[in-house]
Amino acid sequence: MNIDSNIVHSASTVRWHGAVEGIHQRLLYGWAFDSARPDARVVVEVCLDDHPVACVAADCARADLAGQLEALGAADLCHGFVADLEGLSFDAGGTLSARVANSAAMLAPADSPASATRSRSTG
Repeated sequence: MNIDSNIVHSASTVRWHGAVEGIHQRLLYGWAFDSARPDARVVVEVCLDDHPVACVAADCARADLAGQLEALGAADLCHGFVADLEGLSFDAGGTLSARVANSAAMLAPADSPASATRSRSTG
């Protein structure tokens, strides 16, 4: 299964920040932050071939992102997410991606140049 994502930028400023950092034992993990609402929790849609298959709130504490989140103006460290993909059939293949729910803002893989930041190795 491929992870394919891009982060969406507005013309003058980046509202959404975050990354898909990896998959481990059918858990997709990463982080998401809304600079327009620094105290809010972002809802992330996990998509398979551009079709939503799961939603998760980015509300897990991420001490490893403290410097980046502080620089972005976050009110706290609770902007990580873990999505359980146990119900998906990985044998079918397809492209897995993550986006800010109800938007076109895609989260980039952590090792992608389009990623808002690289905070943790996925390897």
